[in-house]
Amino acid sequence: MSEMISFGAGVNSVAMTILLVNEGWRGHIVFADPGAEHPDTYCYLTYFEREWLTPRGLSLTRLSPEATPDLYPPSYRLDIISKCRTKRIVPIMMNRWCTTEYKRKPLTKWAKQNGIVLQYIGIAADEAHRARRSEFEGIELEYPLVDRGIGRDGCKQIIREAGLSVPPKSGCWICPFQRLSEWRELYDLRPDLFQVALELDNAAMDAMREKRLNPFEGQLTQKFHKPLAAIAEMWERQIDLPGMPDPEYEYQMCECRL
Repeated sequence: MSEMISFGAGVNSVAMTILLVNEGWRGHIVFADPGAEHPDTYCYLTYFEREWLTPRGLSLTRLSPEATPDLYPPSYRLDIISKCRTKRIVPIMMNRWCTTEYKRKPLTKWAKQNGIVLQYIGIAADEAHRARRSEFEGIELEYPLVDRGIGRDGCKQIIREAGLSVPPKSGCWICPFQRLSEWRELYDLRPDLFQVALELDNAAMDAMREKRLNPFEGQLTQKFHKPLAAIAEMWERQIDLPGMPDPEYEYQMCECRL
């Protein structure tokens, strides 16, 4: 039976992969790259493959519009940042086209092309409510972490016991579902990427205005009822008080600074 792991490069999918491989599982480990994952995630992908997968005779299969264009519709055969720039749009909460076109569809198409009948998905037991479907387009879905009752803390323990560092939270740095603290981390630690997000958000809002639509229905930070530019301006006006500690982040930037 041909099986695959849907690999997101975050805590859950890394722990799930370690768990299954240690139990003797062998199969395809597939990562769909939209082109806007955090730089530290790309670094961790290389690290995990080099330090843990390769010694066990395994490797990652990476899907992307550049590497595997046949898996994407013609209008999506460019990375998500280029797509946003070209169409003057951004991912929005009410229409998750980014996940559908850059993750779900290419993974499903690749699975069908390669005769996959079983796909493992890394949802931790803490979020068992997300593991709703047991089958999708003829492919059986299984959730090993949910089935074993392993939550996020348990996932981190699995990773550490494997002798690996815990990966940063995976996800695109232009994701509209990010918490305000995550946008602040991007603002503080990756100002170059924050500036790109700001430019995309402004362009998308201008395009909405030109169409005489509500610009706030097409912005990255709609959940906060403010455009990203207004949030950035608020942070710029903040005054650092003497003696105040530096902000703490759960993950530090990778030293390689990819």
